[in-house]
Amino acid sequence: MDVLDWTEKYRPKRLKDVLGNAKAVSELRKWAESWENDIPVKRGVILAGPAGTGKTSSAVALANEFGWSLIELNASDARNMATIRAIATTGAMNQTFSLDGQYLEDSRGGRKLIVLDEADSLYERAASVGPEGKDVSDRGGKRAIIETLERTKQPIILIVNDLYALTKGSGAALNSLALTIRFHKLKEATIRSAIRNIAEKENLRLTPEVLDTLALKAEGDLRAGINDLQSLAIGRSAISSESLSAVGGRDLRTSIFDAVRDVFRGTSTARIRKTFNTVDETPETILLWIDENLPLEYKRPNDLVNGFNMLSRADVFLGRVRRRQYYKLQGYTRDLMTAGVASVKQHSYSGWTKYNFPSWLKKMSQSKETRALYSALSKKIGRYNHVSSHIVKSELIVPFRYLFKTDREFAVNMILRLELDTDEIAFLLGEKPSSNRVKSLMEEVKRILESQMVRDEGVEIFKSSEEDKKAKKGKTTDKGKKKDKESKKEKKKEDKKSKGKGKDKKADSKKAGAKRKGPAVADIGKGKGVEEEEEAEDDEKTDKKKEVQKSLFDF
Repeated sequence: MDVLDWTEKYRPKRLKDVLGNAKAVSELRKWAESWENDIPVKRGVILAGPAGTGKTSSAVALANEFGWSLIELNASDARNMATIRAIATTGAMNQTFSLDGQYLEDSRGGRKLIVLDEADSLYERAASVGPEGKDVSDRGGKRAIIETLERTKQPIILIVNDLYALTKGSGAALNSLALTIRFHKLKEATIRSAIRNIAEKENLRLTPEVLDTLALKAEGDLRAGINDLQSLAIGRSAISSESLSAVGGRDLRTSIFDAVRDVFRGTSTARIRKTFNTVDETPETILLWIDENLPLEYKRPNDLVNGFNMLSRADVFLGRVRRRQYYKLQGYTRDLMTAGVASVKQHSYSGWTKYNFPSWLKKMSQSKETRALYSALSKKIGRYNHVSSHIVKSELIVPFRYLFKTDREFAVNMILRLELDTDEIAFLLGEKPSSNRVKSLMEEVKRILESQMVRDEGVEIFKSSEEDKKAKKGKTTDKGKKKDKESKKEKKKEDKKSKGKGKDKKADSKKAGAKRKGPAVADIGKGKGVEEEEEAEDDEKTDKKKEVQKSLFDF
């Protein structure tokens, strides 16, 4: 069963009920009143402005207030030259008949209001074939509108978001044929008042914080604020502040919702391309959004199968972009997943659909911390085992976790060697960081570290005392060596002096003996004295060698 869209349910019935843009509404009323007397110079009007500012609502309220029948063509309809001539031009040139077939004159409220919504996408769509072989392109649409405005006998309203897109090129003549009325973004106070009134009518309780947040996140788009309110109200009688997380990221969520809606509900490939060019999302994320919500929109099996076929082709091109780094292929990817999905449906769908955030992105977001922890742990194990983290993830992590769970000694040893923290321990055990098992392991590791610190301190104290003893001992030995060297030197000096004195005495005795005994005795004494001198020289040489050896030994 389709749920009625609140933007349609609470659409204003009269111009005075349109919120905001009072000046634009006043100009629109004056233009409508100019049709009461005769056909005005400006037979058409262009309502230009951002989405959700009341352009379409003002056109519908105008028709209700003045009693005009409404002929509306939007982006879901074919708006090429043939269609516009068959519907808009024919309706603009002919009079009106009542529901019972009676003719109505203009003075009796017989006017028709012709509205072309999203007219800025006209004449930019390539030729395409829809159900039953019908042409659903916009070829010649602008030219047909210009011809209709020149000949029309009925009021025409063109609604656009981008005025330049409508009036550029072949649409330049529209500047002189139609009156341009600009709509601006609504104020927060206006949106807040509208949301509060709708909530009261729906018996929905809102806190002031929720009301302010919805008005703020709407950013001047009343339709977006009402859609957010309706999405939050499903299954609830009251909306709390905790529920606002569902509409977090106003800019992203609103733009992606509108873009996805254009894919499923629109047929204008030009508009779809333009919408997705302004969406700040990667092709991979857009693909996930469409994949998630495609079954919610395409109820017919053939449409669903054809839509998924287009998505699968888009995914093939995405794979080629990643592998080959050839980013020009992304253009094909975007067209296949958006315009391609929109073009293959054979049926039109209506009603309000609540689009879901991609479940895959939710899971990845929830597991972000776990994946980061897993990656860091794999690097630690890889460094310890001298292998890459990829090998750890593919081969080692399973047996490592098994041993960590079953062998407490192994677990304690790995905690010490890898310097694991509490979160990493809990991940390996598959438990919470606050569990008793994690706490007991951490306490045991703490005791081991404290005992190691005490032991290390004792070893350092022992080493320092030994070093002090060695240093003192070294000082004493150095002093003893110095004293020995000095005493040896003094002894050598004394020996040399005594030897010199002995030589002198021997020489004197030799001379005296020679005088007493005569020449023969003198010769004999002379020979003995030479031998004694040679012996003395040998002794001196040996003493010098010993001194040299001692000095080398001391060094």
